Amino acid sequence: MWKQFTLSVVIILVVSVVGYFISDVVGYKSIALILLFTVSAMSVVFSVWPVLVSAVVSVFIWDFFFIPPFLSFHPIESEDMLMLSMYFIIVVLNGVFTSQVRRIEKQTMLKEEKLRALNFYNTIFNSVSHELRTPITTIIGVTENLVNPATEMSEKDKTELNQEVLIAAERLNQLVDNLLNMSRIESGFLEAKKSWCDVNELIYKTLEKIPDNLKERQIKVFIPDDMSLVKLDFGLMEQALYNVVHNAIIHTPAETLITISAALKNEQLEISVEDDGPGFNDEVPEKRSGKSPRATKAGGLGLGLTIARGFVAMHGGDLILRNRIAGGAMVKLVIPSETMDWSENYE
Repeated sequence: MWKQFTLSVVIILVVSVVGYFISDVVGYKSIALILLFTVSAMSVVFSVWPVLVSAVVSVFIWDFFFIPPFLSFHPIESEDMLMLSMYFIIVVLNGVFTSQVRRIEKQTMLKEEKLRALNFYNTIFNSVSHELRTPITTIIGVTENLVNPATEMSEKDKTELNQEVLIAAERLNQLVDNLLNMSRIESGFLEAKKSWCDVNELIYKTLEKIPDNLKERQIKVFIPDDMSLVKLDFGLMEQALYNVVHNAIIHTPAETLITISAALKNEQLEISVEDDGPGFNDEVPEKRSGKSPRATKAGGLGLGLTIARGFVAMHGGDLILRNRIAGGAMVKLVIPSETMDWSENYE
């Protein structure tokens, strides 16, 4: 508020100085109109009280410097008094109306934010419900078979059932990690801490995190031999890329080929994860970053891409989803990044 008071007075002083040098040409009444216009313009930007203070200051300046005899305060004639009255009325009305408009705009923005938040959390709730159903159903079904004394099974069958429980537990653990990451993103306290990273290390370390039961999937990686170092938050981007790759794995048939490629274009790192599976739903042939729901490839909604989208956005980047012309889906992480050649790193 004090900045507005100071700035409003400074503006009036500057306008008054300019008006002082042109007053002989335009007349002192024209200077009053110029000051009125200035105060009215400020009322659109500033709060009411700074505008009123600037109006009072402008009146004293106009009386002291512009109304003959100069450099003295004296009674103002009825014509000038009428002008001053209109002066204050216009300023007050501008200030009040502007204040009301701002209040209404603020209320509208708050309502829109609450509506977006409600839609977003509804999406998250639906997503969590879908993601929880499969592993919980698996764990319950397998456990019932294992604890039922009437069920006869070989050691091999028990091992396979235990493996199913392990897979379901890992999926639940991934869901919990995603929920924690979503909470960190929504809190606003999580920030990208950038450092120089090797794209090869980023991609291959991400692939090492894939659960053992999914590592038999066909995954090919294409990275240029001369790929430069890039500056990004390794941990966040590793999690984002993992979510994208994991999403491609669990939403495509076992025989699907998944391709990961990286390139530097226009000072941006582009990492594409493509597959030749069924692709995204037809309703969403292409989708960019934002908090809107995502159409997955095999029904239901997923948190994985929402988390990836948030981590990429922290880098000022974009997450692009679209179906491939040849069939299948593509998710591209586009991240603005500084680059450094390996040769420069060793100089």
